[in-house]
Amino acid sequence: MTQSLFIILLFIAYIIYVAFKYKKTWKKLSITQIAGVFVTFAAIAGIAGIVLFYGINHFVEPVVSGYILSFIIKFFAIIVIITIAGLAFASIASKITNGIIPNEWRDQNVRQK
Repeated sequence: MTQSLFIILLFIAYIIYVAFKYKKTWKKLSITQIAGVFVTFAAIAGIAGIVLFYGINHFVEPVVSGYILSFIIKFFAIIVIITIAGLAFASIASKITNGIIPNEWRDQNVRQK
């Protein structure tokens, strides 16, 4: 299996997992809101993936020559990009769903623990 196919399958599996985990929240949303959330998730995940791939390969690799230093910079870049993507998704999803998604998900996670 190629790496890109594996990543796509992992992405689809994650979407299915979220759909089943937050079934109650999805029932409160309209079809347009659900479509908006899925499109937003896919777009932000795609943009973050592109930024990670091209940003790391074209800006970090040529500048940093040491393996350990390169790994550290890549690690922190990944953390920063994923954090920004998560915050952007939460903000946009909150606007699309009128505040239902981040609040409902947070409440469901607290109850499960």
